[in-house]
Amino acid sequence: MAREYFHTTSYALSIGTTIKRGTYLSDALHDSAYVRDDPLQEFLRERIRHSFFPSKPSRFNASYVFENQEDAVTFRDQLHPSRRIYKVSFADPNAPTHRVCYTAWNSVQTNMEQAAYDYWSNPINYSSGGSEVFAESDLVVLAEA
Repeated sequence: MAREYFHTTSYALSIGTTIKRGTYLSDALHDSAYVRDDPLQEFLRERIRHSFFPSKPSRFNASYVFENQEDAVTFRDQLHPSRRIYKVSFADPNAPTHRVCYTAWNSVQTNMEQAAYDYWSNPINYSSGGSEVFAESDLVVLAEA
């Protein structure tokens, strides 16, 4: 049986729906201002991943989930209050995953190169709440949470 996670989205979904991977950053990749300014340092993190952690999943081609419902609720309530929460699983349970604390990343750290390197390090180098897991896999909706 595939492991269950939690996912937030603004769309109403049915049980069994497949959520395609890579949708989180797909709009940003086509926005020239976002690409130029890299406000969340996505391109920096991808460059560090490609150079030092090539076996880790790319954020540009991934699906994002929370390990527990509490983290999903906190994320939703703080950043996207109108989103729905679904119980999901990775369509490919064998896809490599990466676990991070989404609350620890910010784009104003003194040494962003080191922060990006730390982001990909295992075990993670920080312990603040808000664990997020991502993998280069589609998601399958199991139920509304």
